Amino acid sequence: MTGILNFSPALAEVFAERMRQIDQFGHSPDADFDAYWNADDGRTRLAAIGARFADGARDHISVGSLKAARAYALRAAATNLALIELIDRVTDHTATATDLGDAA
Repeated sequence: MTGILNFSPALAEVFAERMRQIDQFGHSPDADFDAYWNADDGRTRLAAIGARFADGARDHISVGSLKAARAYALRAAATNLALIELIDRVTDHTATATDLGDAA
């Protein structure tokens, strides 16, 4: 694993997109908790939003529109980061990606 100062530039763009979601739309961790965790139908809605952005990336890749695919992928990653923040808020933060084993 590389040092924190050597991370992918794409990761910085995911963080920037997450900040845009917070600044432009008010989707802070507190607002997400109220909108998605406390809402009757909200517990799966944030995951569905991230999936729709990922689907948009896939659809644009399939037609060769890589610039749009990348933009959708960044939004998907930032939305999934928000989902992780939401899950962490209501759990003990112990689950990691390695808990899935070798499943891809």
